Amino acid sequence: MSDTMHKLVKARCVKPVNCSKCRLKCNTKVTEEQRQALFTEFYALNSWEAQTAYIVQSIMQFEPARRATKFSSQQSDSRPRKTESRAYYITISDESSSKSVRVCKEMFLKTFDLNTARVHYALSWYLR
Repeated sequence: MSDTMHKLVKARCVKPVNCSKCRLKCNTKVTEEQRQALFTEFYALNSWEAQTAYIVQSIMQFEPARRATKFSSQQSDSRPRKTESRAYYITISDESSSKSVRVCKEMFLKTFDLNTARVHYALSWYLR
């Protein structure tokens, strides 16, 4: 139940994701049990700051390989439309080791039941 509005709020959970057409083939890399364990681990971090740090550590930002410029007849300076790309990683732990696996954005967001705004805010909060 929400404290401020006194309304029932749906509990967070791992959302189903279909990566059958995903070029990273996330479903073959990460099992549903591993996703559930990651979700539990993420929400066991009690503070917002700790969760934000976890998000920031799991995302790599880099310059895009290709850039398309937006051409406008009114503007003489044509700036790139996309200034950065992001790669999303999930850390999978076995009995003896752990490894980082690159997954698509959808798999990452649905594993932790996050939205794009939360990720964007976490990255901007970290960079300030």
